[in-house]
Amino acid sequence: MTQHRRTLTRRSAIAVTLLAGAWLVSPAVVPIYDGPGQPDEPYRYVVAPPGYTKQTPPPTTAEASIAVRNGINIAGLASSKESGPQVWVYVPPGALAPPAGASTVQLTATPSAPTAPLPTDGTIVGNVYTVSVTASGAPVSVVGKGDNGSPKLQMRAPTANQPGPTFERFDGKKWTPSETIRSGQDLYQTSIQELGVWALVQQKTGGSGLGGAQLAMLVLGIAILVIVGIIVVVRTARSRATPARAPARSSVKSSAKSSAKPPAKRSGARR
Repeated sequence: MTQHRRTLTRRSAIAVTLLAGAWLVSPAVVPIYDGPGQPDEPYRYVVAPPGYTKQTPPPTTAEASIAVRNGINIAGLASSKESGPQVWVYVPPGALAPPAGASTVQLTATPSAPTAPLPTDGTIVGNVYTVSVTASGAPVSVVGKGDNGSPKLQMRAPTANQPGPTFERFDGKKWTPSETIRSGQDLYQTSIQELGVWALVQQKTGGSGLGGAQLAMLVLGIAILVIVGIIVVVRTARSRATPARAPARSSVKSSAKSSAKPPAKRSGARR
């Protein structure tokens, strides 16, 4: 392999590594509703804030019927009908505690206008959504834990302005923040250990940030990029500093020259 080919191969490998590192660092996954091909419709408010002049239909409720088999719920997804949806709730298998004998549970996320008492650390943006699960009219609780076991709530903010809002839950007395990730241009997601009243709140001193897992991935990705960058700089400097080697002479010619001797003089016959 020539020196030029080796250089191209090394640079291609470095480029692939950099792209992989950038993919690891990326904190957000753009949803199918973001982008010019299928843009979001204007946000639908239950009660529009002052100065909002767009005429829109009322917001819709996210609803889904989730089957229960052998006392365990299967996976279910409830999504509202806007384009793109303003709220959706995903329930993984076994995340709920349905009553004995239940064959299905009903999952809903119902919009309403913000009412007092309101959060003291910020302002609610968009609608408030009440997430509930029932079986024959009786409430069903959440038993799933952790990132993989608990239900996921995603809501669309009225704008994509940053810093973005964060999730908070109202327990009937006070609002409590919930760890929030930005899952799209104007979409935010949280894990819910409890059902009830949820809203996106624009904080007075900032907005949504990275969760612990995302922060760790970000630090790891940056470290990888820094190491790769150092390797590139060092190898480039060494390749430029190394002088080109002169081509080796043919061993055949060298041996021929070394073995060549002048012809021996003939001794004349004496008379």
